[in-house]
Amino acid sequence: GVYEDEWDGVITNAVFQALPWLLLIFGLVPFIYPGAQNAALAFVGGGFLTLAFFFYFKTLFTSNDVVVIGALWKLSVPLVPFLAWLLIDEQLTFKNYAGITLAFIGATVFAFHEKIKTRNFARVVVIMSGAIFFLSLSMVTQAAVYRSIGDNFWTGFLLFSAGATVTGLLMTLFDRKRIKNRISHLYQISRTYFFVFFLAESFNLIAVLSSQRAIDLSPAVSFVAVIESAVPIFVLFLSFFVVPILVWLDKNKAQRIYQQQMVGFMTKVFACCIIAGGIYMISK
Repeated sequence: GVYEDEWDGVITNAVFQALPWLLLIFGLVPFIYPGAQNAALAFVGGGFLTLAFFFYFKTLFTSNDVVVIGALWKLSVPLVPFLAWLLIDEQLTFKNYAGITLAFIGATVFAFHEKIKTRNFARVVVIMSGAIFFLSLSMVTQAAVYRSIGDNFWTGFLLFSAGATVTGLLMTLFDRKRIKNRISHLYQISRTYFFVFFLAESFNLIAVLSSQRAIDLSPAVSFVAVIESAVPIFVLFLSFFVVPILVWLDKNKAQRIYQQQMVGFMTKVFACCIIAGGIYMISK
């Protein structure tokens, strides 16, 4: 991969999370101070996301089995509703909870369409638990912020971004590599892999913004967790649009992607149907 360790991922993500503030500098979005409590909560929510990314990257460098990591990541689907009920008194109907459970089952089936070959599975579970917990906590915290500040989304998101950036930079104090060496290393890989580097982090930033907006607009943060569990469905179907383009650009690469998508295809379709059923139940 491009990154050497989890610190590369965390620091790079922290820097990119600061970019939304350029929108405020250029006068493209409003900022209305939401009060000390809301500002602090939004800031902490961003910090929780950075911690989630840290544990996620650490898991990737412990095991590169993305099937297992993807399956464990789906545990946020039942955890978010529990934390939302516990911390912000989010009440859902029985049908909603049934839909969440169904979507979680579907997401898990999707993730386990291949055999698990991960070594040190217990260690992977322990580390990934940190990512799941902090991601869920971040989502619930932001739901409380957006509920409190009303239509003032950009203020909440900018403070959230600031929290993510500051937390990531403060975490470098625990990095075993000297800051000077880390900066030099990141500069070198950003030059060598600029296009991949910039594209990946830009997509991640857009994903974070989209997720935050969804939390802001959704009547329940639990619904957002369920929708995000459906990401594999979009990956599956988008791949069929990407393959014809790649055939024109690189026939061998297109063939590899097609073969990967066809592995366990019926299992994937079955899982997609279960997730879709769960989403339908919570939408009614």
